[in-house]
Amino acid sequence: MQKKVFIVSCILLLSLFNAQVGILTTTPKKTLHVNGTLQITNELNVGGTASTVGDAGTTGQVLVSQGTNKAPQWTTLDIPKPDLNAYKLVNVYETTLGKVTIMNTDEEEVLGIVNDVVINKPNSFVLIQMQGCAYTYQVDGSISYRFIASRNNYTEIASGIEIITKAPLFTGAINNNFFQFKFVNLSAGNHNFVLKGKRLNSVGNAGGMPLHFNTMTPDLRPFDGSLIIYVYEKN
Repeated sequence: MQKKVFIVSCILLLSLFNAQVGILTTTPKKTLHVNGTLQITNELNVGGTASTVGDAGTTGQVLVSQGTNKAPQWTTLDIPKPDLNAYKLVNVYETTLGKVTIMNTDEEEVLGIVNDVVINKPNSFVLIQMQGCAYTYQVDGSISYRFIASRNNYTEIASGIEIITKAPLFTGAINNNFFQFKFVNLSAGNHNFVLKGKRLNSVGNAGGMPLHFNTMTPDLRPFDGSLIIYVYEKN
């Protein structure tokens, strides 16, 4: 108890001289610099003035920074809560991803196709899951690539960019890839879906060297990749 009173007294004393106070640090960077954990057992007030109490916010609000030399503000995040009962899974389609080799920058090749996906109700959505791999063994460098899912040959959704790198002392390099794509507000009818692999840029002596999809050894033994399509319709 005496230690706590001493610390508080020091903070109050130094604040009279407009000094910077450090707790567990000898080089404070702000008016109060705590090098450790902080426990608050009651409300946290931000803002306010010398004559008014700061704002404690309301239940569910979060603190949002307002920039340098400005107090943060309590803000209500508008996060919609989906109705999990509004849709139901009505069908699943699956196919195996094919083995493909791409040599050139910006070249893309088809890895898998699922035709005639039946949707019975409008405003439905499709969730596509792909699991595959990229492999290289004749290169010391890096190759970037991505996957692209398309619907009826015109609506496309691209994955994030992946990079595969082979170190000089290793025989090859392999990346296992898993991505999801979602197509929403689909009309009733039959839909066709295509998954492509696209080669992007190369670093080192990777230019012109092969990038293999869905193989995992120098003899190009196939990797059992998959393309699964889940159809969800409104109840």
